Amino acid sequence: MRILQVSLLVGVLLVGITGLGIAQESGIRIMRDILATAVENRQPVEANGGISADVGQLFYFTDVQGGPGTIQHVWIWQGRTMATVSLEIKSARFRTWSSKRIQPEWTGKWRVEARSSDGAVLSFKEFEIE
Repeated sequence: MRILQVSLLVGVLLVGITGLGIAQESGIRIMRDILATAVENRQPVEANGGISADVGQLFYFTDVQGGPGTIQHVWIWQGRTMATVSLEIKSARFRTWSSKRIQPEWTGKWRVEARSSDGAVLSFKEFEIE
């Protein structure tokens, strides 16, 4: 009986310690995310309407709260990861962005995700290049 009590206590302590790490990581939140054709003066120029194959480059702008820490922007085309960009969040409120050059033949369905350092999806945008 004594061994069972000690095992349960150790289990509870481990869950508590692990939960603390998760709680800190989940403190990072995306307050705003915008798919953009440019970033000017640290502000996104939102991609409105259809996106043509000759767009050249797109930006994923995220306004992050709860740093410091890191996030990743993952650019996905038709289910295939095309780029993963690690971004350092340097303060409690931080604006950051990544960009992806788009080849004219990369038409179809896209998704860009903001992920926490443990891989959880914090926000995403789905779009189509025509």
